Amino acid sequence: MPAVEVRILGAVEIVADGVVAALASAPARTVLAALALRSGVLVQVEDLVDMVWGGAPPRTAVNQLQIAVHRIRRAFAPAGVDPQMLLATHPAGYRLAADAVEVDLGAFRSLTAGAAQRAATADWSGASGGYAAALRLWRGRACQDAAGERIRSAGGLLDAERMEALQRHLAVDLLAGRPITEQTADLVLAEPLRERFWVLHVLGLALEGRQAEALAAYRRAQRVLADELGLDPGAELRAIERHLLLGDTVAGVALVRSWFGGSPARPAPRVRQLPADISYFTGRASELDRVSALLDGAAARPVTVCVSGMGGAGKTTLAVRLAHQLDTEAVFVDLHGTEPSPPEAYQVMGSILRSLGLPGPSVPSDRDARAGLYRSTMAERGPLLVLDNAAGEAQVRPLLPGAPGCRTIVTSRSTLAGLDGVTAVELGVLDPRDAAALLDNVSGQPRTSDEPDAARRLLELCGGLPLALRIVGVRLARQPGTSLERMAARLDDERSRLDELTVGDRDVRAVFAESLRLVDASAALLLRRLALLPVPSAGARLAAALLDVGLPEAERRLERLSAASLVSTWDSGQELRYQMHDLVRLYAREDCDDLDVAALRHGYEALLGEALRADLGSRPYPAEPAPAGPPASRVDQALVLSAALDCVARGWVELAWRLVCATTNVALTHAYGPEWTDAAGRVLAAGPDAEGSAALRLGLGMVWQRSGRPLAARGPLRSARRAYAVRGDSLRAATAATYLSMAYRVMGRWRPALAAVGWAVVRLDADPAPVQLGWAQLALGNLLLEMDDPPAARAAYARALAVMRTAGDRAGEANVLISLAQSLRRSGRYEQMMMRYQEAVQILREVDEPLGLVMVEIALGRVSLRAGDLGAARPHSEQALALAKRAPFTLARKDALDLAGEVALAGGDVPAALELFTATLEIARAQSAPVGVASVLHHLARAQRAAGDIKAARAAATESLEIFTALGRSERHGISAFLRDLDG
Repeated sequence: MPAVEVRILGAVEIVADGVVAALASAPARTVLAALALRSGVLVQVEDLVDMVWGGAPPRTAVNQLQIAVHRIRRAFAPAGVDPQMLLATHPAGYRLAADAVEVDLGAFRSLTAGAAQRAATADWSGASGGYAAALRLWRGRACQDAAGERIRSAGGLLDAERMEALQRHLAVDLLAGRPITEQTADLVLAEPLRERFWVLHVLGLALEGRQAEALAAYRRAQRVLADELGLDPGAELRAIERHLLLGDTVAGVALVRSWFGGSPARPAPRVRQLPADISYFTGRASELDRVSALLDGAAARPVTVCVSGMGGAGKTTLAVRLAHQLDTEAVFVDLHGTEPSPPEAYQVMGSILRSLGLPGPSVPSDRDARAGLYRSTMAERGPLLVLDNAAGEAQVRPLLPGAPGCRTIVTSRSTLAGLDGVTAVELGVLDPRDAAALLDNVSGQPRTSDEPDAARRLLELCGGLPLALRIVGVRLARQPGTSLERMAARLDDERSRLDELTVGDRDVRAVFAESLRLVDASAALLLRRLALLPVPSAGARLAAALLDVGLPEAERRLERLSAASLVSTWDSGQELRYQMHDLVRLYAREDCDDLDVAALRHGYEALLGEALRADLGSRPYPAEPAPAGPPASRVDQALVLSAALDCVARGWVELAWRLVCATTNVALTHAYGPEWTDAAGRVLAAGPDAEGSAALRLGLGMVWQRSGRPLAARGPLRSARRAYAVRGDSLRAATAATYLSMAYRVMGRWRPALAAVGWAVVRLDADPAPVQLGWAQLALGNLLLEMDDPPAARAAYARALAVMRTAGDRAGEANVLISLAQSLRRSGRYEQMMMRYQEAVQILREVDEPLGLVMVEIALGRVSLRAGDLGAARPHSEQALALAKRAPFTLARKDALDLAGEVALAGGDVPAALELFTATLEIARAQSAPVGVASVLHHLARAQRAAGDIKAARAAATESLEIFTALGRSERHGISAFLRDLDG
């Protein structure tokens, strides 16, 4: 049992041998509180000095600290244990022994954690007892007689934990059927801004049958929140009101119960994305046996098999048959090796990761980060990977998993001899016996034995090529009256064979022609128009637009093409997609005319309409108005961008820039930044008109700013602002000014930032207010907060929140709530801060917005760290880092790495801190963001000093001081003190 107890949940006290000892010295109480907050962790002298005296310590601070430690040890003496063991001295600081000194905060958290576990299993009585025991440990405000801003901040957070425990105690009592309204009536008077107390009070009144009083209490809460914060009630309190009006207290109870855990997470679905295996697979017995043996032996090492051969040799069919024989997760990817511009490996990695269940925003845009996530995911999941139709070694090499147990089948027209450690299997033509069996199986009758001479001739004309044999067999099956002799005669003319598929003087052009004759003219027309698309597959909606017919008619024509084996089908998860073999595509394009090209343009215009009607949840970029039509699900970004580039190639530059700009908001929020900026740059280089140039520059500036590249964003944003101002388009000019202000703020240039956002707000202030006004007010609030004016910032946030909610921009609403929470933290209003963060997180998860989630974790980590609560800071840091590694935003990665470095340094892991700060500094310098550079340099200097490298610490701190001084920032005072301490 611990010899000594330290109490900080009230006045700071020591209990030694049952005797309570109060410390008369304020510095001693503050030092003891700081050590108790980090019990068991080495606290550096610098941190202790900062906690006691803040940014302006006396020159004798270290000596006074030593005196405080001496007084604490003297108070430990009655315990009969060596005080040096209880409070140990280290070269860099002091550590309170967690095994010998019990801290009441630890007991409180242990009791609340146990109560939470009981509540999660609906043991309401047990949970109530646990929370009650935890609350009895409190004797007043936490650390109430300790000094120092940081300790007061820590105490404020602990008081918030107490309120959280009290709220949960009342909640489990309500769920247990106990009356709570006497307590909640007092609490809503004492803590009127804590919304969950109002939730419990209103619901408690309703459960007691006091409906009118419950509604009156809700109205009172509504007035209090509006008067004090300028905000409407949060989502939970509004939901309780709805339930009351409907008389549905059961739903209200369910809402409270959800505070203690939702439904258990579902296991990730087993991925098995394989095309259908064909029932008439014939031959290839030796190849099947050989590859099956190789794949079965993959436990100790990765196995890669490359199946090569000419187009139509049956490579894909063999790979699919092998994959179906293995009972494992499987991913099938077409690498489009015969296209003029096949996808790069990093693009394919993104497709595979999304196929395995990773949401789009979680796939990094950075190539190295995406490759790292791809390798680790493949090693962890170990699916069978089928890479079909590869272009060459350079495309395939980065995609090959290297972990033991990973199995990959690659098909390609090339042997891919440059790949190391790959087993090559080359497919030639079928021998006559297997070719005849395949033809009989596909046609459904043993016809080759009935017409042996004609069969022999037909097999020779097909050259034993499985694709040709399959198409001929399907044709014969659909035309049972056609003899083999007649079919052979139709294929006998060499001039009618497809040039690309040849074996000597044999080809299969006539096979495609005959297959096409199996469908009517309307389906053939669709085949030609689908062949013009720059992507391998399309859905029925785009097919309908290409034909200018209704969706049911387009689906019927696609089904006829599928029945003729001219297209295959696969489910993308959003719609059924129809895919054309690349050789069929080449064949179909040969007959395209000007009318088909005109239809292609019409299809692209329909695609533009879908992109503009897509439900994105957030629209900071002011795209053109959406045409009338049914709401669309999230549009296929890759299809739209490919269509835009095809428009450039065809000279349709106006349509190209409109397509790109229609997906700007997707690029801003859903991890397609690099693909979008590449397409936008290429369309801009094609020379659009003034309107298109301004629209593209506005989008490029917004995406680059969002991605943490303010210097790159500045030029396009300034150009767009000027262009739109000249055109009299105040909405778009002000949007450019808003994002220009954001860029200036990141660069540390407050004056032009304030001018730009002020200019924007004036021009956006209309009735009804556009959503862009909400983003401008948010930018203004963030700038004012950075300029150390929290009240003015909160006023801007309140205006931004009202606009976002009116406009229905959920992601924007969450972003405002995050910033509002940060301003509340600056004012020490921790309960309100946590409520805003919680509401923001709920929205961010609903709209799948990764950057906001990273921002919340970083903010909570910094709050905990500043308060000295390393145990709480660490999980926030780890979660922020995990989210940021999968997010496409460089700024998020930088801030997450910086927080991780601070946590490592606070925990005494100096080497890790040095590594993390160095990586952070590299990103900050690349962003051309001086404030970020200076901040990280200061953190790096602290880590270097902890490592004993005083020279490097002085250099880093000096550079940080120079930057902050040039910017006129208050941080320069703390860094000056740091340098004086180094020199002293």
